Formats: sequence, structure tokens, C-alpha cells
Amino acid sequence: GLEPGLVVQSISSDSNAQNTDLQQGDVITAANGTAVKSFDDLFAVMDQMNPGDEMTLTAYRPSVTQNSYTQGEAFTVTFAVKEKSDVASSGSASNYPQA
Repeated sequence: GLEPGLVVQSISSDSNAQNTDLQQGDVITAANGTAVKSFDDLFAVMDQMNPGDEMTLTAYRPSVTQNSYTQGEAFTVTFAVKEKSDVASSGSASNYPQA
């Protein structure tokens, strides 16, 4: 199955995350080394941060082949946080049908 995490639905156009490899549909699994399985997990990490602090997200890009989903290679992106709405996300990887 796929590693649980947050599925990226959109990235705020004025977010610094816009300039990274993060894309809609990617699954965020960690923020600054802390496991992320829900928006609350992500906000808990962001609550410890100030605008301008660097955040590193670990994510993967699922791929679809013949109606099954496979977990892509993990990658990280780092960007300076402006505000909590920098990464707008909802849902979780469990929404993907399991291979």
C-alpha cells in the first residue's frame, strides 16, 4: 500500500512552495522530520515556526498504472514559510485505491 500522508490539492500562488518541485497530487509524509498524516500534524509543525523559517517537506508522487497506484520515489523540498496557508491540502493518501 501507499505510505499515508497529506495529498496536495493546491499550492497557494504566493507561497514559496510554488517555486519547488511540489505538485498537486503529491503526498506529503513529513514536515521538518516529523511524520505528517493530517492537516493538524502539519499545522503543529508550522505552529513552532516563524515567517521566514525554512520548512522541509518530504513527499512522494504516486503514479497510476492500469488502475493501481504505486508510490513514487521520496523527495524533499525546502522553502521559507510565509504563513500557514502556504500549502493548502486536504484528504490523505488512504484516498488512493490500494494496489
